[in-house]
Amino acid sequence: PVLMVSGDLDASVTPALAADALAHLPRGRQVKIRYYGHQIDNACVWRMLSDFIDSARADKVDAACTGAIRRPSFPKELRVQF
Repeated sequence: PVLMVSGDLDASVTPALAADALAHLPRGRQVKIRYYGHQIDNACVWRMLSDFIDSARADKVDAACTGAIRRPSFPKELRVQF
């Protein structure tokens, strides 16, 4: 089984590239996340990964929480320390 988490904002591994790979993985599933990039720093994503490892079934992973993920706000202040 394979679980691919794809962010619409990921410039490294685009959702289209992951979809192409899944064509060769019959037990694979892609979860596309709007406003997400190339990171796994969200509690929802960590829970999905944990559920996938526990069940060893991509089709059983509940990805409903991804709908609440929003783009991070742009920093209004930049602090540079030298």
